[in-house]
Amino acid sequence: MAAAAQVHLQHNRDHATRNNRFPEHALLRGGIARCGYCGDALYANNRHSTDGVVRTTYRCTSRHETVPDCRAHGMEAHLLDAAAWAKFRELLTKPGMLRQEIDRMRASEAPGADVLASIDKLVKDLGAQIARKRRLFELTDDEKTQNELAAEINQLGALRRKHEAERVNAEVHYADWQQQLDGLQVTLDTCERVGQRLDAMNYDERRQALFAYKAVVRLWRVDHQPHRADLLVRLPLSGELLLELSTLAGCSEEATWSCHHKRAALRSQTGPPGDRAAGCS
Repeated sequence: MAAAAQVHLQHNRDHATRNNRFPEHALLRGGIARCGYCGDALYANNRHSTDGVVRTTYRCTSRHETVPDCRAHGMEAHLLDAAAWAKFRELLTKPGMLRQEIDRMRASEAPGADVLASIDKLVKDLGAQIARKRRLFELTDDEKTQNELAAEINQLGALRRKHEAERVNAEVHYADWQQQLDGLQVTLDTCERVGQRLDAMNYDERRQALFAYKAVVRLWRVDHQPHRADLLVRLPLSGELLLELSTLAGCSEEATWSCHHKRAALRSQTGPPGDRAAGCS
């Protein structure tokens, strides 16, 4: 499983916590949670409430002029995380589907194999032409002929370098297939290890599974129809699956961080409430 381990390491590098002091407060950070209006990644904002509790809220800070409905809406992270994971774990309770996808991928030719083979043939043919020109160059003493051959060799060399660069770019582009295959295999191994105790998966394992499925959670404001949030997963051969996060339908528009601070100011004047406010906006 060396390839899968390498993918896991790369996953950790790509989604490093950096200066995030509370990374595990936001399962969907790093591009999983996105604005349903403009498509930008939601920002995980950590703030200390007046009672000292760290509150993490997903917010869209883009406010796109070209997307007028995008108005810095958001939701407390623990609510969106819980709803998304509850829906996603339903997929993981059926490991047979995941195993079938992996088997089909392994039996299929990776996309781009024909493109890479075509580029390899071009590079090989150009190498053979360059070698022939060089032999001719060495066999002739005519200066004019040598100059012509040298120019042709330089042109062929430049063309070969161009195709070699194209191959590198194509290889990076098509490597996503193998990376997703390895990520799905890691997820399947984890599911088989924990069995039906999927909530026993730790934070890193849950994020690995979400990334392996290319999961995207889209969030709209509370007045959006037909639903407030959904989960989109993408598998290479099975395609896309869209799942509504129906448990968030009744969340109020209150408790954005701006609203939270307004309530905090109100509490300072009227006294503390009996309980903590809910959290979506």
